[in-house]
Amino acid sequence: MSRLTVRRNQTRLLLWRMYRLSSVCTDLSTDIVHCGSCTAAPCLGLGATCCNGTCSNILTDPNHCGGCTSQCHGNVPACCNGLCTDLSTDIAHCGSCTSLPCLGLNPACCNGACADVSTSVNHCGACNAPCIGVNPACCRGTCVDLNSDPNHCGSCLALACTGVQPGCCDGRCTDLATSLQHCGSCNAAPCTGVLPGCCNGTCTDLTTDVNHCGSCNKACNFGPGGGACIAGQCIACPASQPYCEASKTCCSPGFTCINGGPLPGCCGPLNTCAPASNHLGDPICVSASRDCPFCFLTSISVHSHVVCSLFIWCV
Repeated sequence: MSRLTVRRNQTRLLLWRMYRLSSVCTDLSTDIVHCGSCTAAPCLGLGATCCNGTCSNILTDPNHCGGCTSQCHGNVPACCNGLCTDLSTDIAHCGSCTSLPCLGLNPACCNGACADVSTSVNHCGACNAPCIGVNPACCRGTCVDLNSDPNHCGSCLALACTGVQPGCCDGRCTDLATSLQHCGSCNAAPCTGVLPGCCNGTCTDLTTDVNHCGSCNKACNFGPGGGACIAGQCIACPASQPYCEASKTCCSPGFTCINGGPLPGCCGPLNTCAPASNHLGDPICVSASRDCPFCFLTSISVHSHVVCSLFIWCV
């Protein structure tokens, strides 16, 4: 057989095969070689298929994900490696099928962005749960204000504030029971006075407070003659020497306390003004030669004492 005859036979065989191929029955809705038309180009690529006469990729097409009849749903539907997902919430494919998985103590995908809901101030404990406050923070999934939270004062890692009445003022721990700057409350005005003190959350002056005389919770125990807290010291008067508010002292025996009138204080017997040497600071009896100012009538001097001519005390 000549070479020409061989070539002719090969050509006839090829034409016969092409005829047979062109005459094969097919379903244009599913045939990846003739998808939609006998003259259409074949569907190409990994995962390529023919769905309803249209080439599709069941690995990436959200309308035909994993199969021609599988359609993805969600806020941001996507088909990642043949599996439907929502790119707005999927921590394995957050925002994109090619994204790295979200990481963190409590990772989440919030609106297509990775977040740690244990620390994120915009997504604290859950997506779209923002923290508010002067200095907001998310501590282990709970919103706090680092300026005022006694359990997280200044930092999520801070130890809880301690004290009788623990508080967090401007991000610093303070004891509201004793703090002169924040007595009873972080918003309280500073304590004032000669010797200011904060006792049990209440401002006081330790120089005059009978319940906190000189220091907090140091109460005065008065005698039968009364008493007071003077300059941070308790003064207790016996019955024979009653306390005089006008002079802030216990009156000497036989003296009387005059709280009213033009010259208040401890005064001697009603008919006698004591000499200057033993009037104990009494502003009424300045000297032995001074007339008794509270007698209606003229006074006279008897043994260096000024004695009223009538026993009438004028107050």
